[in-house]
Amino acid sequence: MGQSVENDTSPRSIQVLKPTYRVEECLAEIRTCLECGWTGMGFKTVEFEKQWCEYTSLPYSHFLSSATAGLEIALNVLKTVYTWSDGDEVITTPLTFVSSNHSILHQGLKPVFADV
Repeated sequence: MGQSVENDTSPRSIQVLKPTYRVEECLAEIRTCLECGWTGMGFKTVEFEKQWCEYTSLPYSHFLSSATAGLEIALNVLKTVYTWSDGDEVITTPLTFVSSNHSILHQGLKPVFADV
């Protein structure tokens, strides 16, 4: 019999549930943040954003605390660029995490549920 999928570490295997980070390196970074008393947006975030730009060859990156924050920003940009007005409708699905639709409401837009 062949090797089980969960133990497959070949190059073609994408490990989804197994950690891919180096524990000691992560603990050292966490320790640095805790020792300086800064656990929110700060110098480590800025450092990581710069490294991410270098890694991806992109000019900008902005790390957020959650996907909800990303939805809020994305909707705000869309509302501004396309000059959406309060009350304009956004077609969305009811089968999603609650923040998806709360973000629409928070921008003053109206979620319209559709079976997608």
